[in-house]
Amino acid sequence: MSSIQQDLSIFNKFNFDRPPVGVKFLSTKPDGIERLGKILDFCEMLKEAQEGSSFYATKEDFTCIGPLLLGMVDSEPIFESGLVGPKLEVFKDARANRRIYQYLPRLEKILLTMSLSPL
Repeated sequence: MSSIQQDLSIFNKFNFDRPPVGVKFLSTKPDGIERLGKILDFCEMLKEAQEGSSFYATKEDFTCIGPLLLGMVDSEPIFESGLVGPKLEVFKDARANRRIYQYLPRLEKILLTMSLSPL
């Protein structure tokens, strides 16, 4: 992590309900930051950082769809088929579940590591 200190007091003027989090996408492991040490969804990682933890995460630290969105892994055919959503009862049919994969934004598959820090 950089030793350069930045004045982030501007964020206090917004009166956010939740504190902002800095996310940095890296192709190598960051120096001076510990690995998360537990497996979470991407949204849970944001909350973890909001509570004051700085950490980095690799694809092994994620559950859910995070690694796919972040370009850490390729999509698995079973998910793109749309068959999983109806079994989990989050989609009425496979067609609706399959359609989300056509519009799903994804980072290029070069990302190895993600670093999160409270601001």
